[in-house]
Amino acid sequence: MDKKLLYKYINGQTSEQEEKTIVDWLDADPNNQKELNALWSMQDAIIANAPYQHHNRLHLPTRRPKWYRQRFIRICTQAAAVLLLVAGSWYASRTVIIEDTAKQYLSVAAPAGQRIDITLQDGTSVCLNSGAKLEYPIRFNRNRRVKLSGEAMFNVEHDAAHPFIVETFACDVEVLGTKFNVTANEQAHDFTTALLNGKVKITNKLASGDQIILDPNEKVCLNGNRLVLTKIKNTDDYLWTEGILNLVGHPFADIIAKMEKTYGVKIQIETADLPQIDVIRGKIPVNMGLDYALRSLQEISPFKYEKDENNVIHIK
Repeated sequence: MDKKLLYKYINGQTSEQEEKTIVDWLDADPNNQKELNALWSMQDAIIANAPYQHHNRLHLPTRRPKWYRQRFIRICTQAAAVLLLVAGSWYASRTVIIEDTAKQYLSVAAPAGQRIDITLQDGTSVCLNSGAKLEYPIRFNRNRRVKLSGEAMFNVEHDAAHPFIVETFACDVEVLGTKFNVTANEQAHDFTTALLNGKVKITNKLASGDQIILDPNEKVCLNGNRLVLTKIKNTDDYLWTEGILNLVGHPFADIIAKMEKTYGVKIQIETADLPQIDVIRGKIPVNMGLDYALRSLQEISPFKYEKDENNVIHIK
């Protein structure tokens, strides 16, 4: 089957005749269904990403063609009947299908050194930073609930009847507004949420009763197992979604850590005398590359670096 036609179908752009061609192809061989599922997989979409500087965008299909929905319902009904060992009524089968669909999750992970834009079924846009992972249901139910590990910027479509909740290892972030940034690194016990527009409610899962509602230009961080509220000092820190690395207000070690995540490399600091950085303006375009970023940093802080045969950067 022509891959272009399959991708056209995935994006919901096929005609009735093209859809019939695809369903005939699916019925001809069970392996064809696996091939289509693989193309539909977000992981496959990630593997096909262009280099970082092209800033990839994934648009999730918002509908499936009528014939596919009918075929999907038929298959799920048969599967439910086998599992329950009863034929069941049409209503019972349909109920099983709805519950089963709601439990199906997709997973998207941004490869090291790349960021990915995703548009969810409800129109919410998410930008995943390097190494971040997002899990979400194929179809949202009453609550629009997703799971995040790593850093992401969310721009949520408002729907008061269907709250949008971001689950992390430490806290749940319930959206009462629109645009916010979440960082959740369980290994480093690091959780931060910064609100740019609207309003969000943070519920701490590590300490009972610890809950904070953020207003614009506020952020909350995890200190031990408690939440600490502060003001956002510089909104330029969230320009990473546009491929900009902000230097202002950050010590040398933090900037190096940002470069590690942004470019997906290992950077070792091998000097105890860390350079002091004091700049009022400083932004590095990520698409210029790591060497450019390091040379730009050298202009405001004296240090030397070299790369070994394993592509590890050594700061001296």
